[in-house]
Amino acid sequence: MTKADVRLALLLLVGAQAVALPVHSPKPGGVAVIAIGQGTTQPTVFFDDTRVLVVHEDAGWYAIVGIPLSHPTGTASIVVTEEDLPDRSIDFEVVAFAYREQHLKVDRNYVVGPEKLINA
Repeated sequence: MTKADVRLALLLLVGAQAVALPVHSPKPGGVAVIAIGQGTTQPTVFFDDTRVLVVHEDAGWYAIVGIPLSHPTGTASIVVTEEDLPDRSIDFEVVAFAYREQHLKVDRNYVVGPEKLINA
């Protein structure tokens, strides 16, 4: 067995492992994991007019929704489109989260104003 054969076998073994769903963290900059049903065909899901990832787990289909940092807190919704069924909306809550901040103090000798950048 060559090194290439071993690498291929390892790759196939790793690829066969089930991938866990991400942690449900519905905050700006987070990921919402939303159960969307148990149909036999994969639904199409949109969040803010952007298509999102849909995966199948034992219990059914899940939408994996990336939430932009700029998204406001409160109720948000996804639109689920399934073959031969009317579109439906599923609401979820985007919760507030205070990210840790870092503040830098820079000596004025090292600060370049916008007027210097424009004239450069």
